[in-house]
Amino acid sequence: MRLGFLALFAVGCNQSYGIVLDEGKATGTDPSGSGLTDPTVTTSVNWDGATLVVNSPLSGDFLPWGEDATFSATVMDGDGNATDFDDVVWSSDLDSAWGISGREVVDSALGVGTHTLTASVELPNGDRLASSVGGVLVQSAYAGVYAGSINVDLTYDTYVVSCIGSVTLTVDVYGEAVSGDANCLLDLFGYEMDTVYVIDLVNDDGELSGVSQADLYITTYDFDTEGELTEGGIMSGSFSDDVYGYLAVEGSIEASRITRDVGTAE
Repeated sequence: MRLGFLALFAVGCNQSYGIVLDEGKATGTDPSGSGLTDPTVTTSVNWDGATLVVNSPLSGDFLPWGEDATFSATVMDGDGNATDFDDVVWSSDLDSAWGISGREVVDSALGVGTHTLTASVELPNGDRLASSVGGVLVQSAYAGVYAGSINVDLTYDTYVVSCIGSVTLTVDVYGEAVSGDANCLLDLFGYEMDTVYVIDLVNDDGELSGVSQADLYITTYDFDTEGELTEGGIMSGSFSDDVYGYLAVEGSIEASRITRDVGTAE
């Protein structure tokens, strides 16, 4: 009899306090004030009137294509308290192949374009909730329309003429192709020439290379062009050559991004 009592006493003393989660129920606190959790006291989550809030991205956000972005949503219970409900499903109206799950997920696979993203859940009480954010732009961090100036110096013997004009360039949504044109009015030996440059470059992780083709009225001339491009939207480039061996040409291009809107991907 004494041994049985001691065994029962030992079991009672070794009872552990902990958090018990069961279908949306969380344990309450120990009424004794010890700070431990009493597994016999439970508080039910009030799913009635729950709402779903998308934390990120927000409407109109820009997400660099191919880079990690955080997709976060929270289910708020009917009393306005945040829950840890994790069965959140994400989808895009533009990229049907994309889909992720979780209340906070890091992902880099969302395709290029302007998306409406929807987070949706099915709650333990059977209710379905959905929340959407629109205008989420995904494209290369380099992409956009750039505007700036072109400066060209021409030297013949000791005679130097210069012209400064405007340049407009577009970097495609994938951040690879750079194209556009520039023009400047050149006063060459008393003759005014509105020289036009057709620019066709390739961006390789911020390093630009390609050709600037000058229209010299009676002929065209290709200048090998190199430059740099930053994800922050600053572009620079330069070219130089001796045209037909007697006219030295040096040019420089400076431009900055004025908009990320370059249209839709082909």
